[in-house]
Amino acid sequence: MLNINGVEYSSAQAWEIAIRGLMNLVTAEGEDFLPTMDDRNKPYTLADNGSLNDAMPTYSPDCAWGKANSELVTYNGAAIESVDVNFIVKVGAWHVVRGLIKTAGNSSPLGMIGNFQQFGTVSSSLILEGYNGLISPMREMLILMRIYKDLLDNNINSNVYTAIKDKTYSFDLYGIQ
Repeated sequence: MLNINGVEYSSAQAWEIAIRGLMNLVTAEGEDFLPTMDDRNKPYTLADNGSLNDAMPTYSPDCAWGKANSELVTYNGAAIESVDVNFIVKVGAWHVVRGLIKTAGNSSPLGMIGNFQQFGTVSSSLILEGYNGLISPMREMLILMRIYKDLLDNNINSNVYTAIKDKTYSFDLYGIQ
């Protein structure tokens, strides 16, 4: 659990708030893009938008995680050491939509830590050149935490995309790289 100003948040809730917040900071569409996302590869526009002083996004009422198994994502067949903002927006946006936003015919959200997203080369996977394999929201959350720490450490409040577009963030699950 995470306590912010006396309010307790689960890891799943913090993950959803973090990806929604990052979308508001680094995409022209912001989190308003999520309810209209009907394809995991629907394009978005990376751009400066919003600031860290904006209101914190909310999470979906059904936000919860189940048990995790293992995961493996590679880049051009090799282990990944770090990823950029495009990677995390790509995986996070569809993960929120697939897992938490109820759409016609989807009466049961799929959000859980074991609900992996798959990278690949077909439309039923996340298409991001060179990436292949599965990623869980817990790893996404760790990457998001590293991005927000960078923003806070460097006093970056606005023009977030411009500030981080050329940066990469550790992909390590344990924070030892």
